[in-house]
Amino acid sequence: MPNFQRIMDKLSNALDILDFSFLISGGTTLGIVYIYLTYFQGLEFTLLHQGFIGICCILLIAYVCGLFSWSIGKYIRRKYFLKTTDKNANQSNEDHCFETLFNTINDNISSNPKNQYPFKDNTLNYTYMWNKIAQSKDVEVQERYNFINKYWVMQAIFEGLIGSAMIGIILCLLSITQISYIEYTSCGDFCNNWQSIIGKCNYAIGALIAFIILLLRSAVEARKNAEVQIKEVVIAYYLFFIEPKKYNRIITL
Repeated sequence: MPNFQRIMDKLSNALDILDFSFLISGGTTLGIVYIYLTYFQGLEFTLLHQGFIGICCILLIAYVCGLFSWSIGKYIRRKYFLKTTDKNANQSNEDHCFETLFNTINDNISSNPKNQYPFKDNTLNYTYMWNKIAQSKDVEVQERYNFINKYWVMQAIFEGLIGSAMIGIILCLLSITQISYIEYTSCGDFCNNWQSIIGKCNYAIGALIAFIILLLRSAVEARKNAEVQIKEVVIAYYLFFIEPKKYNRIITL
């Protein structure tokens, strides 16, 4: 009887070719822009009524928006949300996490640790560990790789949501500015449509608060997944490639 988990892992690997996790943040970004253009700008879109072709176009646009949101979110997280350690103000908590675990593992290696890693730069060593695990043909190592890869996917999703939230914040500020401009420069429009204007402003402020919360929480969750990913990669490399005999493992390279 086939292993259901392995079937799901193979399906997940197939989807990783295009990384459909981008559709989550991309769909969120597309939805935010759509609501802004239709509700605050009064525009109408007929693409939703084009049947199968329209759906394919929407998915493509959502995927592109996901790539864009992820690039923005990753930059924002690494620029503004990477905490620094007390010992080294120039070292992020993720780098500190890797350095600490890397040194701890080296202290427990029975053989010469200098022969276990090809680079002096630990950042390159981390990439080397990733590639070593990913390219292994051993079933157990591949299962561990699929497990670790899920944390990368979750990190990418949350980084994409950071970008989506940032776009939402910008559009909310534009909406509030536009409503305020109408209020203070077009008294006639305000007097005739004050209920609609105030309602739109309340919605924009509420959405702004929600997007700020989403941005902050997504940054925290992305950092957590990144740190777990680092720990899993280093420990997996140690167990499977440095001292596999110590744990009764024979690895097929």
